[in-house]
Amino acid sequence: MNNDYLWDRTGEPDPEIQQLEQVLGTLRYQPRPLELPAQVRIGHPRTFFSRIAIAATVATMLVSGASWLLLRRQNASVGLGSASNLPAVKKLKTAPENAAAPARDEVVAESKVTNGVLENKPKRRGVRKSLLAGNKQFRTLRARGTELTARDRGEAQAAKEQLMLGLRVASTKLSLAQKRAQGAYPGSLIRNQHKVG
Repeated sequence: MNNDYLWDRTGEPDPEIQQLEQVLGTLRYQPRPLELPAQVRIGHPRTFFSRIAIAATVATMLVSGASWLLLRRQNASVGLGSASNLPAVKKLKTAPENAAAPARDEVVAESKVTNGVLENKPKRRGVRKSLLAGNKQFRTLRARGTELTARDRGEAQAAKEQLMLGLRVASTKLSLAQKRAQGAYPGSLIRNQHKVG
């Protein structure tokens, strides 16, 4: 038997191999022509449904965009309308247009608050209603008419100094802990020095 027969069909074939090829030859793939059933109709793909889907998407986008713009305009008009409904506020006296502008020191002196204690009074703001909860009220701190005495000022200064000292100590301790955590803190510097004497 020639061993090359199975690889490139050279040489004498073995009778057993020939018999095996004949038996397996009947099981070989045999191409058949394509058979289409008689009932299948070949036509155009359904473009009608896709066109309707595209039109519905565009319509939805237009409706949502228009409603968003209307809502924005409505909120803007509500904000302006609520500003006009506010109670009358004491108007500042304005200088005539041809008068000279006041000096900066005068403006600062006029804007100083003479009251020391703050009080809560509601302040109206032009905020969009869609962003607010229903029962929230914004309050701002306004000054009341009491002044601090010299004793109160001294206590406030002492409390401020004590607070600053506490913050310095806390900052030092935090930086020491950070250095230890990073491994950059050598501990005691004395152990790195040579002994004297």
